[in-house]
Amino acid sequence: CQTTCIKKTHGFISLLLPYRKKWIGVLFLSGATALLGAINPFIAKLTIDGAIKNSDLAGFIFLALFGAGIFLISELLDNTRNFLDRYLRAKVNFDLNKKVFTHMQDFPFQWFRQRSTGENLYTINYDIESVGEFITTIPPQALFLFPRLLFVLGIIFYLNWRMALCSLCLVPFLYLPFYCLGPKIQRAWQAFVENSEGIFKKLQEIFSHMQLVKVFGKEEAEIAGYLEDLGSHQSLEIKNIQLDIAGEFAARATQKIIVGLLTLYGGYQVIRGQMTLGSLTAILIYLSQLVGLQNQFAGFFQTGITGLVSCARVAAILDTEIERVEPGKAPPIIFKKPEIIFKSVSFGYTAGAYVLKDVNMHIEAGRSISFAGASGCGKTTLLNLLVRLSDPWSGSISIDGRDIKNLSISSLKEQIGFVLQEPFLW
Repeated sequence: CQTTCIKKTHGFISLLLPYRKKWIGVLFLSGATALLGAINPFIAKLTIDGAIKNSDLAGFIFLALFGAGIFLISELLDNTRNFLDRYLRAKVNFDLNKKVFTHMQDFPFQWFRQRSTGENLYTINYDIESVGEFITTIPPQALFLFPRLLFVLGIIFYLNWRMALCSLCLVPFLYLPFYCLGPKIQRAWQAFVENSEGIFKKLQEIFSHMQLVKVFGKEEAEIAGYLEDLGSHQSLEIKNIQLDIAGEFAARATQKIIVGLLTLYGGYQVIRGQMTLGSLTAILIYLSQLVGLQNQFAGFFQTGITGLVSCARVAAILDTEIERVEPGKAPPIIFKKPEIIFKSVSFGYTAGAYVLKDVNMHIEAGRSISFAGASGCGKTTLLNLLVRLSDPWSGSISIDGRDIKNLSISSLKEQIGFVLQEPFLW
C-alpha cells in the first residue's frame, strides 16, 4: 500500500516545475539556516573556554555580538523560507484544484451517480490541501533533515569522539516510537478520512433536501442518524488522539533518558579532565538540536503519512480514464425534422440490472409527449439517454434520422432544452 502511494506522488511533484525558482530558493534557504544553526553552539564553546576562562571582556563582547548577528540573519532567512514555502503551497493548491475540478467535468454522468457529493467536496477541500502540503514540505525536509543530522554528529565527533560514539549508539532510539507507531497511525488516519467523507455526504444530503425533511417531520430521525455518525467519527478521532499522545509520550521519555545519559557521561569526562566545560556545553546544545530534529522527523512522518493517503485518493480521480463519447470528426448539425426514434434500447446503471429493456418508441416532430409511472421506472433515464448523459447498452437512438452517437455532442445539447422539476438558476 505504501509503495503504491509513493508511486502516486511522482505526478504531483511536476506541479512544482512552474515555480522551480522559488522552490530552489526554499531549498537554498533551508540549507543556509541549517548551517547557521550549527554555528552558535560552537560560539558558545569559544565563549566559555576562551573569553570567560581567560577573563577576556573584549572577546566576550565580540563573540556575543557575533552570535546575535548569526541569530538575526538565521531568523530573517527562515522567515523568508517560510513565506516562500506557504506561497508555493497556495499556488500548488490552486493548480491542483484546477486540474482535479477540470478533469472531473469530463467524467460521464454515471461516475457522479456512483460517488456522493460529500466525497467530492471532501477531496476538493481537504485531500488537495494535504497533497499541496506534502509535495511542498516533504522534499526540502527530506533533503536537509538527514544531512543535517549527520552534520551535527560530525561536529560532535570533532569536539569529543567518545560523546559522538555514545550519541550514535543512543540517538537511533529517538526514532523507535515512530517506527513502531507509524503503520498504526496511517491505518487510523485512513479510517478517519473515510469516516469524515461519510459525514460530508450525510450533511450534503440533509441540507440539499431540507424541504423534504421539514415536510415529512423527519428532524428527529435526521438528528439521531447524524449523531450516530458523529459518535463513530468521535471514536476514530479519540483513537487518533490516543496514538498521537502515546507517540509524543514515548518520544519525550526517550529524549529525556538519552539526553540525561549523555549529560551524565559528559559531566563525568569534564570532572576527569577529558573534556572542557565549553565543549560539553556546545555538545549539549548540539544534542538539543538533534532532539529538535527528531521532532521535525515526527512532523515529517506525520505529514508524509497523511500526504500519501491523500495523494492516493486524488490520484485515483486523476487516473480515472475518461470515456470519449464524442465521435472523431463529427460535424455540427441543425435538426430540420426532429423526430425521435428509440430502437430496441436497453440500459441500466449497474451490471445486469435493467432499468429499460428493448424499448421501442417513435415520437413525431411537433408532438408533446408525457411519461407517467412509478418512481424508478425509467422516465428520467429516457431523457438522460436522449442527451447522452449515458449511452444505451444496446439499441440505438436517432433524431432526424441520425444516430445521436454519430453527432457532435455540443450541437446535440445546444438543440435540446432540459428543465428539471427543481429549477436551477444559472
